[in-house]
Amino acid sequence: ELLKKLQVLPSQKLSTMSCGQRSQVALGLLFAQDPELLILDEPASGMDPRARAEMKSILCSLKEMGKTVLISSHILPELSELCDSLTIIDHGKLVFSGSVSALDKKMNGNAPTDIRFVETTPEEMNRAVEMLRQYPGVTGIVQEEADLLRVELEGDAGVSADLLRALFNDGFRVSDYHRMPMNLEKVFMEVTQE
Repeated sequence: ELLKKLQVLPSQKLSTMSCGQRSQVALGLLFAQDPELLILDEPASGMDPRARAEMKSILCSLKEMGKTVLISSHILPELSELCDSLTIIDHGKLVFSGSVSALDKKMNGNAPTDIRFVETTPEEMNRAVEMLRQYPGVTGIVQEEADLLRVELEGDAGVSADLLRALFNDGFRVSDYHRMPMNLEKVFMEVTQE
């Protein structure tokens, strides 16, 4: 079933295929052997967006089947969607190894939280800013839009949940409240800055 997802015609010659199509053929040959461990180097290289999406779907299916997939890649945004754990190597030195959630907690603990309010007036936004300035753990507030505040908040998920509860208790109507997702490229730049 995984092989059916590949975007290559069976009668097409390898020499006439694009780089992305050749990558798909290589993946198909690999999957056909049903290995327990797959080691892939830049598997999405040269693939168009549809082929990349199919490859992600295939890799997720392999994970569900209990297979182990090791990917070496410089395309970091795609990796963050696929990986459970990662290792960052810089100039031959190991700078991080662990779960993606541990890295997210370590590097993204102070990520901004976007708070969007429902039908709020400028006066209500000012009241929200004043309330947030007084809140423990809030280190910065930027009004991004008329109804959107980006708040820098120190602390774990419990602190974030408590802040949301405090907003509701103060009568604010919040339509969206989320912490910005981890950006692997930014994390890589931070952990390899030396």
